[in-house]
Amino acid sequence: MARTFLLSGAAVLFLTSGGAPAQDAKTKEYDLAWKLPHDRAAVYEVWDVPTRTRKGEFWLLGCEWERRVGATDLRDIGYRFLFRKPKETARVGGDWDFKELGFGIVPVAVPGAPPYEAVGRYRLRQVKIASLEEAIKAAKVSKAAPKGSMELGWVDGQVFLTRQSWVGGKLKSSEKTPSIVITTLAIIRMSDGAVVGGRVHIVGKGPVYASMGDPGISKLDGELEILLQQPLVELSRIGLKDRVDRAVERGVRWLKSKQNADGRISDPVDGGPGATALAVQALVHSGVPLEEDSIRRGYSYISKRVGRTYDIGLQLMAIEAKYMPQGTLESIDTYSEEKFRAEVTKRISPADKYIVEGAAKTLIDGQDNEGGWSYAAGGCADLSNTQYAILGLKSASRLGVAVPAITWRKSLGFALQKMKLTGEDAVLECIFKSGKTEGRKAQLCGWVYSTKYDDITGSMTTAGLTILAVCRSELLRSKEWTSETLQKSTQDAEWGGLAWLEKYLTFRGTPPEGLWYHAAFLYYYIYGVERVGLLLDLQRIGQHDWYGEGAAILLSWQREDGRWEGPQRVPVLESSFALLFLKRTTLPVPIPTGNGKNP
Repeated sequence: MARTFLLSGAAVLFLTSGGAPAQDAKTKEYDLAWKLPHDRAAVYEVWDVPTRTRKGEFWLLGCEWERRVGATDLRDIGYRFLFRKPKETARVGGDWDFKELGFGIVPVAVPGAPPYEAVGRYRLRQVKIASLEEAIKAAKVSKAAPKGSMELGWVDGQVFLTRQSWVGGKLKSSEKTPSIVITTLAIIRMSDGAVVGGRVHIVGKGPVYASMGDPGISKLDGELEILLQQPLVELSRIGLKDRVDRAVERGVRWLKSKQNADGRISDPVDGGPGATALAVQALVHSGVPLEEDSIRRGYSYISKRVGRTYDIGLQLMAIEAKYMPQGTLESIDTYSEEKFRAEVTKRISPADKYIVEGAAKTLIDGQDNEGGWSYAAGGCADLSNTQYAILGLKSASRLGVAVPAITWRKSLGFALQKMKLTGEDAVLECIFKSGKTEGRKAQLCGWVYSTKYDDITGSMTTAGLTILAVCRSELLRSKEWTSETLQKSTQDAEWGGLAWLEKYLTFRGTPPEGLWYHAAFLYYYIYGVERVGLLLDLQRIGQHDWYGEGAAILLSWQREDGRWEGPQRVPVLESSFALLFLKRTTLPVPIPTGNGKNP
């Protein structure tokens, strides 16, 4: 069988001639829409073309395909632009174009992290009866290519990414030639529009995070191939359980290997006690026994050090994890907060009770007049510090320390005050774990980091929703949830925030996506979605199976040694967040019934 070498832009594609042309292919109209269900994923093997080595897997979620593949950093942009379906049908030889803005869509002043304008064109080059093994040469290094002949379509694409700058609130091109050129080949199964294989070649320069600071510019020159491995994988707790268990085991092993002799577990750039408290919490919730030396040394380390707001909140959460009976998370449907409170007051040690009382007092005294917290007393309050202060105080309350109702009321007011409406309306339908479905019309809203910022982000919107849920639960418990005005405001904000999340939800990037500083804390945001889902007892946010989607992405991102590491390169923090998500560690809180009473 003769081989031809086809040059497509910057990428040399090795294709095989042969195969019968589809009947009337040149005049036929093809519908290239792939109806991949929301609760399914297509799993691909990824191969590095130059070295012929397997690089792992890529999970394409049904919800992503319907909208677009998200991306916070450059590792996913190839998949994002592999294929874009035409607005209507396509013919062989026909072109279709697209133009969009991404990777920093909010006007913020971060050096080296501008938005990009993406301009691309695709063409249905040919349709014929062939096998995927015949269609793409690099399939020889993989055994996962679908077998047998089928009607396949070849779609060539080329995308140009040009950096933009915000000037006076408006976008302006900041370079004469594109920063990045992406050349693609997608092989489409014409019977249903499924992308069964493809190749992506990226050349150029773009921002890449190298630390907790601002991004640097890196040269890009790589070529990847994807081959469909499993066309439809159900995103469910049952379907993912074995994979999750194996991933947790590997993640635990890696995290324990990062512990120092003094008990500290942290990244070099963030050695505060909060990092160790987060890691210890992740290990305990992942099933590591309290008697194990690594856990004892971890608790000893955090008990001897006092930090700032984040550290204190995480310290309290870690101590609470110590007193949670093993198996609580597996039987969460029968969890009773009041039963836990009654049991823990009998079991908590005097030493831990002393630490909890002191830490809770520090947080209560550190709340500002508006109801928020900053890194330390006297600073500018922000949603993130406030969220972890509230989570820590919730743990303290469950551990038997009284927290004044005014603390919860003020923090609830802080969250409502910082909420921002977008001016959009939507009808949102949520499915709760109980099986109940509820739909409401909501005004989309979200939260920003602090008064210094104007941009709503996914991580801060999950923080705002967390504060609302926790504070409301404590006011319900203390019989202080009586104001009808406050009940309505909280409910409206809750549904509005969930509607905003549903619109932008992706686990591949922090929405609204961007290569800019505070959007890059991807694992922090993913753990935020876990808290919202469990605090509000949600199985689905709109059409999103939030756990299934998040678990699928995290499983595909785990490194060979067991760690998770994102753009900021703080793997201890990111691995801890990933484990906490996968183990679903946030305890649910009481939610009011329709009459505002505690159920």
